[in-house]
Amino acid sequence: MIKNIFESKISDLIHIEKNFLDKKLCDKIINEYDDQDIQREVREHMPDRKLSRTYLSSREIINRKNSYERKKIDMELVEVLRNSLKLYTQNVWKEFTFDQDQGFCLNKMIKGDGYNEHIDNVAGLKTDWKITIVYLLNDNFQGGNFTVHKVDQKLKQGDLIMFPSYWMFPHGIKTVTKGSRYSLITWAW
Repeated sequence: MIKNIFESKISDLIHIEKNFLDKKLCDKIINEYDDQDIQREVREHMPDRKLSRTYLSSREIINRKNSYERKKIDMELVEVLRNSLKLYTQNVWKEFTFDQDQGFCLNKMIKGDGYNEHIDNVAGLKTDWKITIVYLLNDNFQGGNFTVHKVDQKLKQGDLIMFPSYWMFPHGIKTVTKGSRYSLITWAW
């Protein structure tokens, strides 16, 4: 646990929790949302960022089909987020406080997709994200390793990684070389 932020190492603020998400929930999320829900994201000014995504908490996405099942998933994820933030404040940084979150974003990356290292909280954003929270939903793909400071984090299905969203924590995803990689991401502030 961090007692004095000025006496800690950057690695002290990165928390990985193995098998945090139940594998059945991971599979249920992957199977519930199809390519009609997940939109390919293309940004001309960010050619190194290749992925598809959707916001699971979006009323439009929930109501598109299977609204009862999708609302149940959304409610389960609210509890997952609450437990994740509690874990971070109990085990890493007790003084960290949160009162809002972005909602869950489901990311899908296919062969050839990747995301160079970047930071999440940049000047000019309308929010002041404090923490980045990522859950890996599957591990039956090749490549696609999550990195922080260019160091592979070796996540497996159901694993959780959390770290501050600030400039000291550049992170990315190496290119997927086989299969499809699914993850959930959110930010809290």
